[in-house]
Amino acid sequence: MKRNEIYKLIQEYLKDPPVIIWGSGATIACGLPSMNDLNNMLKAKFSFFDKDSTNLENELGKTKYEPHISEIRKCIWECIAEKDVSFLNNILEKSDTYIGVKKLIEKFTEPHPNILNIITTNYDRVLENTMALNNISYTDGFSGRLLSVFDETLFSEKKKSPFVKLIKVHGSLNWFYINGETRYFHGNNNFDPKIIPPGKNKFQEAFAEPYRTLIQNSDEIIKNSRSLLVVGFGFNDEHLTPQITTKIKKRLPYSYLDKAIN
Repeated sequence: MKRNEIYKLIQEYLKDPPVIIWGSGATIACGLPSMNDLNNMLKAKFSFFDKDSTNLENELGKTKYEPHISEIRKCIWECIAEKDVSFLNNILEKSDTYIGVKKLIEKFTEPHPNILNIITTNYDRVLENTMALNNISYTDGFSGRLLSVFDETLFSEKKKSPFVKLIKVHGSLNWFYINGETRYFHGNNNFDPKIIPPGKNKFQEAFAEPYRTLIQNSDEIIKNSRSLLVVGFGFNDEHLTPQITTKIKKRLPYSYLDKAIN
């Protein structure tokens, strides 16, 4: 292939921002726990948890944990929420802390008068807090108002550019099950956190809303993507990995960053 043909090909792929796949490895430098950290935390917390466990996803797939899934979910939520608050306090005290996340988003929103799609398996609010602090418009499917409910039309509304669509396929720290609905809420409380923990039950829970719509949206976004930027994603998630690997096998351009961004 000639040089000018290569340049044209690159320009074609970069007409739209890449779809960003954002995994837990992306936020380790922000102080958030890794999957291994969560695994070790559960070992220390619960006597019924296998002390020889080295893979949280595989371990929680065992049927013996099904009676304990609610307390495991709450424990994971509390662990991540504590670190999430610390991250927020850090960026409020010093706005240039963890500036890499801000620069990454701006890098792809500034030159493109389009929508940037970020698909994440993370529960934390590193992206939301970073975007809010830096006046970057986004939606996660909720209006942002206290007790608001999920509204998939927020993903299809025409917005002033640049704009970020944040697809959180496994839920978020600020989503709770309240009076039979998933609602947007802040702070620690007695409501059930609406996050899907690793393991076997993940597939059962994914059939419920808003997860089903979020996963369908993510599948469609990946299917129509021109390029991918994969950050800290371990390719262990059985919701996203098949879609991503299918596109890569079809020679879709992609970049992979296994290091956290700070």
